[in-house]
Amino acid sequence: MSSTQTVAPPSTESIPQLRASIDRIDEAIAALMLQRRELSHQIQHLRIGASQARRSLEREQQIFDAYRARLGRRGVDLAHAVLRICLPASADKGSSG
Repeated sequence: MSSTQTVAPPSTESIPQLRASIDRIDEAIAALMLQRRELSHQIQHLRIGASQARRSLEREQQIFDAYRARLGRRGVDLAHAVLRICLPASADKGSSG
């Protein structure tokens, strides 16, 4: 006896509910990014206070590798965006973003 099931595609009536779920996820991502940015700023402040460079290229590579491992090549693009968001506003001056 076969145990395969046919799953019906979601109906168009479920689109608003699915979009609402995406909106909740996006809100959570934004909240987590704010927390991450604050932690990153604290680390940068501590590094500068210890006469170290604000950024650690070795640590950034670890982050790129982790995102790539979880999400594939496009994960690196996301890691770049995450790290850019976590830079202090002063590091963003002069860029045309």
